[in-house]
Amino acid sequence: MIDPEKWSSPEGDTIYEADTDLANNPLPSDGVTPGQARRRLRYTGSRRELVLRPEYPLPEDINPAKFDIADLTTKEMTTYNFLKSLYENEEARAVRKRSSLSQIHSRILETVDVRHHVIFEDCLNVREVLVALQARFKKTEHGKEQEIRQKWTDLMTGSKSMPMEHWLDDCLTTYQRGKKLDLEFTAKSNAAHAFLLALPKGYQREIMIDRFNEDKDAGKTVRLEDLIRKYRIKYTDFIAQADYI
Repeated sequence: MIDPEKWSSPEGDTIYEADTDLANNPLPSDGVTPGQARRRLRYTGSRRELVLRPEYPLPEDINPAKFDIADLTTKEMTTYNFLKSLYENEEARAVRKRSSLSQIHSRILETVDVRHHVIFEDCLNVREVLVALQARFKKTEHGKEQEIRQKWTDLMTGSKSMPMEHWLDDCLTTYQRGKKLDLEFTAKSNAAHAFLLALPKGYQREIMIDRFNEDKDAGKTVRLEDLIRKYRIKYTDFIAQADYI
């Protein structure tokens, strides 16, 4: 059976190196037949392609002692034709994949400003293009920190500008992102305190602030996750009661 990864790796790198002399040698050399030598060149020439090219079957794939299709027996021809049908199916799939990658590349050229094309002008395939663009435009660590800080500040002043459930989710997500970067607003009970002050004014808010102060005076660290979970339950119950009334 033909192994599609026999000549190329999943990354598109060719296992074998080009050897023009070997390909032009009409006689088998170092155990490689002329047909295999031509196949070797074909895959070396496509070493940077993302889509693996399937192998066209050779007579020696069926019978190592035969190098011409005309020499195959009827039974061997049946096997050869079966391998050929597999090749044709794989080749059709490869064509579709290459077409999709070509469309992606065209889309990149259309959407990326022309002045930035220099970033990927030496890239040999779509993957290299995407990697180059990501490396060029990815945010620095400082940029990420500033973005998270700004998002947290906006959330702590905008609880009334979005649905409560969305606001609670955003608060928790932003806190977790900041926690991974060890930002100052996630230290100790800082986030919990800011969250309580950002809640809509009312009885529930005052009760939670009193409990927060009690825990803080006792030397306990109040976790934002716990506050959000408790407030979500209270808020859901409140909405349910309001709907019932």
